[in-house]
Amino acid sequence: MSIKGNYMEGTNSNGTVIKRKKRRVSILTRISVIFLLAAVVSGICSAVLIRRYLVQDEARKCELAARTAEISAELIIGSIDAAKRMKTDIVFRDYVHELFRDLCKAAGLKYIYIYRFRDDGIREFIMTAAGDDAEDEYVSKVRGFGKTSDTPIFDIEKEILEGKSEGGYEFVKNKYGDVLSYIIPINDKNGDIVALVGVDYSMAFINERVSDSVETWIIIIVLMFILAFVASRILIKASVLKPLLMLSERMGRFIENNEYKYENSERNSHFEDEVSDIEKSFDRMTQDISGYLKEIGNLNFEKAQNETQLSVAKRIQNGIVPEEFSLLSDSCETYGLMLPAKSVGGDFYDIFNIDDKRVCMVIGDISGKSVSAALFMVMVKMYVKENLQTGMSPAEALNNTNLDLCRSNPENMFATVFVCVLDMNTGELTYANAGHNKPLLFGNRNEYIEVKTGMPLGMFTDPVAENEKLRLKKGDGIFVYTDGVTESINGDSIQFGETRLNETVATKKDTASEGLRDVVRTVVDSVMTFAEGLEQFDDITCAALYYSKDADDGIVIKRDMKSFAIIRNTLLSVMGDNDNSRNAVLACEEIFANIVSYSGADSIHFSFEKSEDICYVSFSDNGVPFDPVNAAAPDKEFEDLDTGGMGIMLVRMYSDEMIYSRKDNRNNLMLKFVKA
Repeated sequence: MSIKGNYMEGTNSNGTVIKRKKRRVSILTRISVIFLLAAVVSGICSAVLIRRYLVQDEARKCELAARTAEISAELIIGSIDAAKRMKTDIVFRDYVHELFRDLCKAAGLKYIYIYRFRDDGIREFIMTAAGDDAEDEYVSKVRGFGKTSDTPIFDIEKEILEGKSEGGYEFVKNKYGDVLSYIIPINDKNGDIVALVGVDYSMAFINERVSDSVETWIIIIVLMFILAFVASRILIKASVLKPLLMLSERMGRFIENNEYKYENSERNSHFEDEVSDIEKSFDRMTQDISGYLKEIGNLNFEKAQNETQLSVAKRIQNGIVPEEFSLLSDSCETYGLMLPAKSVGGDFYDIFNIDDKRVCMVIGDISGKSVSAALFMVMVKMYVKENLQTGMSPAEALNNTNLDLCRSNPENMFATVFVCVLDMNTGELTYANAGHNKPLLFGNRNEYIEVKTGMPLGMFTDPVAENEKLRLKKGDGIFVYTDGVTESINGDSIQFGETRLNETVATKKDTASEGLRDVVRTVVDSVMTFAEGLEQFDDITCAALYYSKDADDGIVIKRDMKSFAIIRNTLLSVMGDNDNSRNAVLACEEIFANIVSYSGADSIHFSFEKSEDICYVSFSDNGVPFDPVNAAAPDKEFEDLDTGGMGIMLVRMYSDEMIYSRKDNRNNLMLKFVKA
């Protein structure tokens, strides 16, 4: 069921939409209902209180009647001698019996009886009288002179006999009914108790008296509330509802005209009250609203213009940085995705081919948000791409871009950027970082690449990045992202984090069958689910590259210099017997000798790849860590060269490039040789 205007909409069992006008219930009706409910509740509560009061009142009357019975008994009996006379003088006993009956009728008592307790504890009656004839005849037989009863002694009787009380109440329920008994002792001249007088007051009689009184009180209270209700209704209608109705009509005219025109109040009152305060507030409010409406109209016009401009800017940005983009070749797949937090964002990614064998992937994050960040982003993306397309390495492209930005950056904005270039033939990945998040390897292994951090672009004119390299094998991939991924928070202010990102990417191991788009989409969906219920505070951008080309798995060689013949023969057979191939053999021999002599390895792996005019030789061993790329060159004179330690210098001299990494407790070294 939904509510629209003055109607409620719903559907019946056939699915047909039906409309039903809402029932109108005025404020006066609601107040009346509340008043009536208050009257009923108050009447019930008053009845309970009155009943309790009347019960106490009847108890006091019962006590008074019992006291009257006591006085009457004392006047009649007079002394212990009179009590003894009652035992022997039938006429006197009948006289007292009739006297007690008259007392029962006059005081509304049920029974008056005189009794005593024998030495054996049995209750023995001397006389019993009742106001009702039938009751009197019955009790005279069962509780007449000399009759006994084995009814257990009451607490009040025990207290009287022990001298702890001079009389009191006891509520008794027995075959004679539900009564309130008041017991008093009869003492002789010496103060000894010779008999007890009991006065029974019927609880039914008390309740009847109470009910009559309660009904009378309820009628009185209800009449009082009805009078109060009528008076309140008249007062509320005159002092509240009528003024509010007039004020509502003025509001309606204001809404229809959409402008304020002062109207004098038609209300005739000699006093200031809350309604008059509302009228004054309405007058001030309408004057203010008229001014606000004009301002809001101007603001809406400006907002519409801004939204139009932002919409155009968003379309332009989507043309420069599409929401998603993919590039596919025989040996490599790339995919990028961006979700800006605002209409336009400061994140960007770029994927393009430098030539037919190299693909480039760029990702960046601009400081700030909205249009200013988007404009700066366009500059950064354009500079980086142009530099890379001219043949610059990733580090050269970033450093040149940094100089250009520092010369034209009046707002002192900056950008973090990561660039990587993949040789699709060899799997060689060259990358450089300018203050961006470290990338993640996935596929065959899931771990973060410990890249050199570098400095963001646009801050200092000094070089900001250095080239680093690693070699991807079939099934390896690299995942890059902005801080909008790892720094997304949930309702408990917990960040998504690098560990959760790694675990999410690790779930997509079979990238070749599922596709790279599924890997990136899984990460983005996980981030959005993690931060569900919260507004996206930062742009979310991800890009990934997956290498699928088969490579030479190489061979395992024994840690023995005699085994180097296998390496030498392989190089000469592929490269031919010339100066370049002999230099390559010499460089590889120095590396192999170093592994055999100093590494302590028990597993040496050798592989060889050739691509056009470039040859790659790779060594892998599980020996002690040693980085020949960054090892210090020995400081020796020419005449000392034959004393050793110059092998690394020869390798650097004869190879065109050396790439080293330490993975899975293994030293991995690749030598690059370019044919002359």
